[in-house]
Amino acid sequence: MRKTSLIFLLLVEIAGLFLFYNINLLFIQLGKTEITRIKNQARDIVLMASHSSDDVQSLLKKNPLFSRITTTQMSPGEDENKQTDPPELIIRSQVKNGSTLNLIVPLASPALSIISKIQAVTTGIIVLSGLLLIITASLLLIQIRKGRTPSPTPIPIDPLQNYLLNLKGKEIQMQQEVDVVRQLAEKKESLTGLILNQVHFAVITLGKGQRIETFNHQAEQIFKKSYASVVNCTIQDALQEYPEILQLLQHSEPVSLVREISTHDLTLSCNSIKLPHDGILITIEDITDEEETRKIDIEKKSLVQLGEMAAYLSHEVRNSLGVIFGYTKTLKHNDPKIDLINKEIHFLTDMMDRFLGFSKPTEPPQQVPCTISDLITELCTVHNIQVVQHDEVNSEAIADAQLLRNVLDNLIRNAVQAGASEIDSHYHRDKRSVELLFTDNGHGIPDSLLKKIWFPFFTTREKGSGMGLALVRKLVLAMNGEIHLLSSKPGETRFALRLPTTQA
Repeated sequence: MRKTSLIFLLLVEIAGLFLFYNINLLFIQLGKTEITRIKNQARDIVLMASHSSDDVQSLLKKNPLFSRITTTQMSPGEDENKQTDPPELIIRSQVKNGSTLNLIVPLASPALSIISKIQAVTTGIIVLSGLLLIITASLLLIQIRKGRTPSPTPIPIDPLQNYLLNLKGKEIQMQQEVDVVRQLAEKKESLTGLILNQVHFAVITLGKGQRIETFNHQAEQIFKKSYASVVNCTIQDALQEYPEILQLLQHSEPVSLVREISTHDLTLSCNSIKLPHDGILITIEDITDEEETRKIDIEKKSLVQLGEMAAYLSHEVRNSLGVIFGYTKTLKHNDPKIDLINKEIHFLTDMMDRFLGFSKPTEPPQQVPCTISDLITELCTVHNIQVVQHDEVNSEAIADAQLLRNVLDNLIRNAVQAGASEIDSHYHRDKRSVELLFTDNGHGIPDSLLKKIWFPFFTTREKGSGMGLALVRKLVLAMNGEIHLLSSKPGETRFALRLPTTQA
């Protein structure tokens, strides 16, 4: 082989050795980055689990990232065991009950396995290139010593140095580009997480095996589960108590499909769509408030229509009664039947007047903060009946003070007239409303009359007007609330009154 060919081959081998050496260094750095990512993910999961209200140990055991979890007497901290295959990260974390958990995290992943294989290949190529370089250099030295192929011109060293410097510059440039791409990816991931936690609906993404990858803040609020407790778990395990949600996965289509689901006292608008690479995107919006508002509006409109029809009928009946009353005046005044007829006419006319008053639309309520417990205490004192209140700190609602007073006054007056000596009130509050459970120890309402108590003019008392509970229901609906009779038996009659806690 000629000397010039050996020199060219030597340069090529040096360039190849330098190139594969830098590639090997790059994959070594990628391996270190992947190990750092696994460590940070494990630390984040341990940190989020330590702030969760659930059983921390059971949550962490469900997470496939940890190979085993034990308790230890050592103080919290971290160690790394490099003598195992693969190496292990040991995290010692103190939980709320005072004990310290020993969390073993294998420093292994599919990406690390691929990186290791590539490193083995590049290392073999580097060794082989080094051997070839030594052989080529030896042949070149032999050629020079024997002088068989004298070089017409000396081989300059500067071009080789420039070539190596250019390779080094390209390596630095490549490393800088990798750093820029990594920073952009981290910024995008951070921005995506911020956006997902600010939207008003739940976002869940599933990867291969239907394992949860994304579970935003709104999803935590709806399902009462933390991100740390469900990440990397299958959605069947994480949301097994929500079978209606799981059924969406069986019908996920490439085109978005929206469905409404009622579960756990919630009305949810769910949307699922298949993503590339066996992924699934699920969005869930809590529309419980909208559904409750729609039902109340429908009931209001029904009452308004009924009131208009009843007002027209009452007006016509009252006019007819007036005509009859006029005719009775022309009859003999000494007939006792005429007095009885006039008495019934006055009774019916009075009833029609009250019914017309009931059917008139209620003035728009002045919704302001009201403390229900204070009104009950005041009205029980007026009606001379004992009251026991529970959880009074939860009794504030948004309502019209005068209308609410009328509602409570009617309920307490009915309890007193039913022979009650004590009233018991419980308050339950959530983010949308406050519920009052109003219980009296009167003689109760017979089962045969339970469906009639809300009708106007229905009463079991001889001189009752029958407008009390009908008016109560009308006023509660006007304040965007609800009222129901939960149960009634001798010694216990319980109403549930629900009012909003925010302005409509």
